[in-house]
Amino acid sequence: LLAAECGYSNYVPGTYGDFAAAVEPASKWTVRNDFYYYAADGGRSVRSGLAEVGVDIEIIADYLTVLFKPDFKLFRASYAIGAFLTPVTHVDIDSDLSIGGFRTSSRDDETNLGDQTFIPGILFWNSGNFHFSLAEYIVVPVGKYDSDDIANTGLNYWTFDTNFSVTYLNLESGQDYSINIGYNYNTKNSDTHYQTGEEIHIDYMYNQFFSDSLAMGIQGFYLEQVSGDSGSGALLGGFKAEAAGIGPAVLWNKNIYGQDVSFIAKMLI
Repeated sequence: LLAAECGYSNYVPGTYGDFAAAVEPASKWTVRNDFYYYAADGGRSVRSGLAEVGVDIEIIADYLTVLFKPDFKLFRASYAIGAFLTPVTHVDIDSDLSIGGFRTSSRDDETNLGDQTFIPGILFWNSGNFHFSLAEYIVVPVGKYDSDDIANTGLNYWTFDTNFSVTYLNLESGQDYSINIGYNYNTKNSDTHYQTGEEIHIDYMYNQFFSDSLAMGIQGFYLEQVSGDSGSGALLGGFKAEAAGIGPAVLWNKNIYGQDVSFIAKMLI
């Protein structure tokens, strides 16, 4: 990676849909818990005001999503509001830092509160086998951040993430095709004066339902930074990030004590 402060941004691959991504939730309340593991290595990036020439990143997080769908329409669409919470995040950083022309190795880890995402609104439309959704996600920088530390569980800047999703779901054949296109605007980190560039991400899913309780699929993502990093803290210049991943996914539905519960596992590499 040659872009985005810390070598990654508030875009989290794999969390923008999995099965029937744009389909309206069936119930008024939806609660979802995601256990997330992310590992990456990068070439050059800027972290805590210092230039890195090599870094290994490991992130473990547990996300809790709560979505509420009131009984009214907006623009002829069903409306939902919610939050994407990260109660606890663990970050482990092993990096080579460049300081005044000298290189030194550093390792740091942190377990603390992560940044939170507020969902002011999601709109759902439906026309036959086609489903559409328009959503806004706002990442609020409330996670632990200290510019003197190498590892932080927050990024210390806001992200406004606008997403449009389309799903083709054929209940007779069990075919499920979905795509999500999102645009991220990142504000400046006021402590380091670094502004990560604007990003476009595409998340896609091809799934096959074998029954009401079992489905499998291939899912992936593509991320491209469309404007370079900027600000006085962007020591490496206006680089632009690019990343992609693909992998398998499986869904198992089960009714437990009268409640529909879904178990989903996937891996993107």
